[in-house]
Amino acid sequence: MPVGYESPRIASASPAAAVGDGRLLVFDEAGRVRAESSEPYVPTTGETEWLVVGDVLYASVPEREERELLAAFSLTDGRHLWTRAFENDWRVRALAADGRSGRIAVVTEGAYHHLWHLDPRTGKPDGESTVLRGLRLGESFALHGRTFVNLDADGSLPPIFDVAPTTGW
Repeated sequence: MPVGYESPRIASASPAAAVGDGRLLVFDEAGRVRAESSEPYVPTTGETEWLVVGDVLYASVPEREERELLAAFSLTDGRHLWTRAFENDWRVRALAADGRSGRIAVVTEGAYHHLWHLDPRTGKPDGESTVLRGLRLGESFALHGRTFVNLDADGSLPPIFDVAPTTGW
């Protein structure tokens, strides 16, 4: 595994893939690197969000240290499939596969939190985002489609809530 200033991280066991030195590496059955992506840079430390669905890795990636984007990579051949920016939001907070819609659910943070549903093949939004204004999210939470589970230990936030699909303010 190539090692830079960040430790390598396993992305998937089947197909076998890992991220090392900012690149996605895809391995063959003998453990040799079969393919790799060099762009965009994929971090393995910090608050990087990753999601594997089937043979695709979805990962938050930095854009010139200004904001995070969401990128999709093939775990079969290492290709970079697409990258999606989220208007004025600067951080990807959570990723989940939405089994009800077949979309990728993404929570982003900017002036407000937004819930997006993306086409997993193209990264295009399925309609407008839902503004999560007034909903109290902890520093740590899990997302399951439109259902949020706050994982903060002190219990001061609502433990679980569901968001109805709405748009605008």
